[in-house]
Amino acid sequence: WAVAFQPLSGVSVKSVKDPTAPAVDIGDWLSTGKNFFVFGTYAADFNAIEYGQRLRYYWPRLQEEKGFDKCALLLSCQPEAAQKLA
Repeated sequence: WAVAFQPLSGVSVKSVKDPTAPAVDIGDWLSTGKNFFVFGTYAADFNAIEYGQRLRYYWPRLQEEKGFDKCALLLSCQPEAAQKLA
């Protein structure tokens, strides 16, 4: 698994949940615990909205049945657009 994180190492993103928090290195984030990212397009895209809804709905089940610790939806958009989607 560690090899899969290498291409994402050094790629930093900001959370809209806590805009004051420092940027997070995706590679580091993925290497701590059982975590996953869902890469979407932009916040107004129908598919991104659907992925977000499904993540929210299935998150308790993914934690219970698959043992995931954290998940994140990564979008290519302005923070304000991501906040509206969240």
